[in-house]
Amino acid sequence: MVAELGVYIARGLARVIGFAQDILVDEVLDLPEIANEVIHNLCKQVIALHARVTVESCQAAPGKFCQRIDGFQAVRSPRNE
Repeated sequence: MVAELGVYIARGLARVIGFAQDILVDEVLDLPEIANEVIHNLCKQVIALHARVTVESCQAAPGKFCQRIDGFQAVRSPRNE
């Protein structure tokens, strides 16, 4: 969606999460105000969904090693898969 407005995000989950985090710490894009509001709201949803999915995936596999990164992301250790 943001590509239509001239904003490009590199591929990959980490890039999308990084973009969303930047937007949520008051980075304002050179876009109309309504577009900035919509992107800000979508970024909040992306961060909330990412946190929920990573935490639930760790809870679903309690035998796997999970750790917290950046204060909210639960990540499964690749060496224990």
